[in-house]
Amino acid sequence: MANPATSCEPKSLISLVHAQRRSVTEAEEAAKLVPFDPFSRADLVLYMANAGKIDTAIEWLEESIRRDASPLGWYFGNLAFAYYRADRPADAVTTLQKMVHPWYSTLAAAHARLGHVNEARAGVETFLQEKPGWTVGKEAVWPSTK
Repeated sequence: MANPATSCEPKSLISLVHAQRRSVTEAEEAAKLVPFDPFSRADLVLYMANAGKIDTAIEWLEESIRRDASPLGWYFGNLAFAYYRADRPADAVTTLQKMVHPWYSTLAAAHARLGHVNEARAGVETFLQEKPGWTVGKEAVWPSTK
C-alpha cells in the first residue's frame, strides 16, 4: 500500500485528508478533557498544524508555554514548526534559538525561506551530523522535523 504522506495517488490523498480531519477532531476532543493542561495541548498541536489548523496550533502552543512553569524544549520546537507552516520563518528561527538542542531541519528550512543560504546550509550539516542517513523520504513520513 502506498504511503498517503508521500503518494500522489487520488485514493491515498483522499485517505490522508480523512485521516487529518479525524486527527483534528480527536485532538480537539482530547483538549476538552484537560483544557488547562499545557503538556497535552503542546503534544496535540502537530496534528493540528499538519491538518492546516495552524492558527489553533500556534494559539495552543503559546498558551502552553505561558501556563507551564518549565516548558519542555519540544514545546518550542513544535511552536517553531507551526510558525514555519504559518509562513512566519523569522518567528520560527527566534523560537528555535531558545532551545538547547534546536531542531536543525526546521531551522534550516526557516533560514532558507528567509534567504539565509549559509545559515540554512549550516543547519542541514548539523542535522545530518546528528542523524546520519536521514533522508527526505523519512522527513515526509513525519514532518515534525524532530
